[in-house]
Amino acid sequence: MVPTVATELLQAERAQQRCVQGTMTEADGFLLVDKPSHITSRRVVDAAERLFPGKKVGHCGTLDPLAEGLLVIAVGKACRLTEIVHDHPKSYLATFQLGVTSDTDDVTAPLRPSGDPSRISEMQLREAIRRLTGELDQVPPVYSAHRVAGRRAYRLARAGKKVELKPKRVTVYRFELLRWQSPEADVFIECSRGTYIRSLARDLGRLLGCGAVMKSLRRTAIGPFHLEEAIRYAELVDADRPPELKPMGLAVGHLPRVALPDELLRKLTHGQRITWPVAELSELTRVAVFDRAGSLVAIAWYEPSGAELRPRLVLRSGFSD
Repeated sequence: MVPTVATELLQAERAQQRCVQGTMTEADGFLLVDKPSHITSRRVVDAAERLFPGKKVGHCGTLDPLAEGLLVIAVGKACRLTEIVHDHPKSYLATFQLGVTSDTDDVTAPLRPSGDPSRISEMQLREAIRRLTGELDQVPPVYSAHRVAGRRAYRLARAGKKVELKPKRVTVYRFELLRWQSPEADVFIECSRGTYIRSLARDLGRLLGCGAVMKSLRRTAIGPFHLEEAIRYAELVDADRPPELKPMGLAVGHLPRVALPDELLRKLTHGQRITWPVAELSELTRVAVFDRAGSLVAIAWYEPSGAELRPRLVLRSGFSD
């Protein structure tokens, strides 16, 4: 049977679809998405899953529905690096509204008047911000995902039960006032994992004696991942092919790096310890293991006393002798 132009076009289209699907199934890396406000992080993950069928997809640090900005989506084997991404500092732009409080420490719950913010000077505000910079013992918001006796705190709070959360040690690396026009303060914050910006707003208000809540929040960076490189959520929803992924190696740039030949990678990825001296490392530490082509292969522990690498997390295998 002689193929018609129509059948040739159909065959070409199917071949292209198979090519796209092949790209999807082989993908491993990070997708950067600019999440809009009032969209859940889960909804963004669902949109990404459609473009990567058969691949595990998850986010590396959720954003509350009110918050917007950078959401790092892990695809495929990159999901195994989620905890490493969590360890990176996070950066935010936020607006705090002074003179009010709420049960959620933000504007998603009814606001209660609390003090007069018009009496607060910029100098007082900057001093309070300085006191909330550095290592802090921060109490999470009552409406949060922290567990109390095995139950989520926000579920208990919604049920009208009293919730008492213990302070958590966090680090606020930078906390800067960008604009103060009573009753609102625009701020920049760089902080460690586990830091609640809503709690910073609440504690700032308490220091100033006038109450405060978080009015808006935009995440601008997580370690090496930046909002400027993210695609908009609407683009993700409308996409008919998988967007470009960031390489897995980008997540481990803060770790010491070693590049090994294939014969040693084969042993390491099969669970064996190998000897590989790293002169600049003098204590037990995690290292990122790459092949000679620059692709991330594994995370290993380096033991300096025996100049030994032992595998902790294997991302690739199949190396030849």
